[in-house]
Amino acid sequence: MESKNIADMSNTAMYLRMGYEEAPEEEGDVMANELVDQSEECQAFCRDNGFEIKDKNIYYDIASGLLPPEKRPGLRSLLNVVRRKEITTIVVYRIDRLVRGLNSFVQIVHELNGLGATIQSVTESLKITNLFEKSTLEVLFSIAQMEPFFRRQQMEKELWKLRSKNRI
Repeated sequence: MESKNIADMSNTAMYLRMGYEEAPEEEGDVMANELVDQSEECQAFCRDNGFEIKDKNIYYDIASGLLPPEKRPGLRSLLNVVRRKEITTIVVYRIDRLVRGLNSFVQIVHELNGLGATIQSVTESLKITNLFEKSTLEVLFSIAQMEPFFRRQQMEKELWKLRSKNRI
């Protein structure tokens, strides 16, 4: 682990997300499942790595990971706090809890980098601190810009298959 001063360690927030399909049918059980599991794992990670998370710095959404940040109130609030420079580290259980699309991921990481903030994943290694790692991020950003083209191409291919079998 790279060394950080104590002030950086206490400026940590946790972001949890559970998709609609993961939500239990009874409203009262929502926090009792996926979000609690993520929270416990993130808190253990923080304890083990010297990060301090205050209760007010826990943000969550029950929403699709494909929704943009502005459509997820928890993530939107968290990003606003980061923009005010009150948070320097975001801890997530997995990167897909933060975002699902490569383009969204690269945009968030790029913005966080510019603000001097980082993402720590409990289950995945993610470091963007030196020129090589930043260059890799730029390559990912270029690929992300092509992602919609590849998706459209794949959908057209699948539609052609269905048409050729007279299924549509």
